[in-house]
Amino acid sequence: KALAMALTQLDPTQGQPVPMGVFYTEQRPTYDELFHSQIEQATARKGIGDLQALLDEGDTWTVG
Repeated sequence: KALAMALTQLDPTQGQPVPMGVFYTEQRPTYDELFHSQIEQATARKGIGDLQALLDEGDTWTVG
């Protein structure tokens, strides 16, 4: 990481080379992978939800 940061600080206006390409890569799960994993875990723990049951529970009112 330190070398990657040093490369980003090179200044072509001072005659230093222009850094190009990938300086650093880190293997981590993407946001999309984490999001879907969270849904799978919640479904495994609580089962598939029932939207109608959710809407029918608790305080409800009629707008008319």
